Amino acid sequence: MVSDGGVCPLPAIDVKLLLSDNSRSKVWSAGYLLFALWDSRTKELLKVINVDGQVDTRFDILSSQDSYGYETKQNLFSSPKKEKARSPVGFFQRSRIALMGAADAVRRVAAKAGFGDDTRRIEALAMSIDGMIWTGSANGCLAQWDGSGNRLQEFQHHSSSAQSIFSFGTRIWVGYMDGSIQVLDLEGNILGGWIAHNSPILSMAVGGSYIFTLAGHGGVRGWNLSSPGPIDINMRSRLIEAEASYKNFEYMKVLVGSWNVGQEKASDKSLRAWLKFPTPEVGLVVVGLQEVEMGAGFLAMSAAKETVGLEGSPNGEWWLDAIGQQLKEHSFERIGSRQMAGLLISVWVRAHLKQFISDIDNAAVACGLGRAIGNKVLVFF
Repeated sequence: MVSDGGVCPLPAIDVKLLLSDNSRSKVWSAGYLLFALWDSRTKELLKVINVDGQVDTRFDILSSQDSYGYETKQNLFSSPKKEKARSPVGFFQRSRIALMGAADAVRRVAAKAGFGDDTRRIEALAMSIDGMIWTGSANGCLAQWDGSGNRLQEFQHHSSSAQSIFSFGTRIWVGYMDGSIQVLDLEGNILGGWIAHNSPILSMAVGGSYIFTLAGHGGVRGWNLSSPGPIDINMRSRLIEAEASYKNFEYMKVLVGSWNVGQEKASDKSLRAWLKFPTPEVGLVVVGLQEVEMGAGFLAMSAAKETVGLEGSPNGEWWLDAIGQQLKEHSFERIGSRQMAGLLISVWVRAHLKQFISDIDNAAVACGLGRAIGNKVLVFF
């Protein structure tokens, strides 16, 4: 973020969201609890407001002081003297900004660590066709703003965190942390809602006559833009009546195997004897391994990886590759796996059935010391 002269009047804070208001030549930038409005032509800071809609006057002072410092710097460099000159005002101002930035960083780290966490933090930002700005907060609150940054009204339709907002035509779609979607009109009234995923809805986009939702586990689903609407009731009844024409039930066997490997790697012969040869009736193979890797260091690293969203280990990857080589001979393909601490679970399906499986979800629950580390873990699909 820059203002006239390349000087930023704001301290170092995280910018989570950006929104361009082309009709008013403004840009909105949002942090955790603050908004900044900028002039897109002059790049000047217009105002800073908090989540309650109150103008933060601290940054007006910073902006004026930065402007003075910039003018002083310009005068110094435009003078015929070649000796370098430093403005004491600019030095102290830079020091002040640095200190405020450091303090803000400490507050952010404390908030992320669970100390003083504010559920009002901004998670989503969008503009509707009528020029209104919509924001979604971690407590599920939706707020409507005008183009000048004035908070008009707020709505509390859901208790889950609002993760994404998308506007198209006269409708507004809101995606929540629990995987549900709500459709609103431009006045904020609920038109309908449903469970779209079993994972947070991170983003939405329109393609053709559908709106597509992206979930936290990578699943993508498409929904008709006209839903919910009067036609839904008629379509639902007709689909139920014709269910037999498009739905087919088939029964298959599932092969389930578990093994405490004791941090060892098995030979091809051992794997072949363990998995044997799945009969043609077997369509799904589920393999669970225990004590893939152990030790205090690995358990602590596993907990750290789980915190930042990473998973897996070299030993775990070896086992997945080895099992895959055995099952590949029988036309099986892996559709998912999950490892946490010493436990590893993987699911394999016949190649001709893979096209019918989508939107796979998995999770892991630590059940050891402090529910954070240890070899007592639950993984499931």
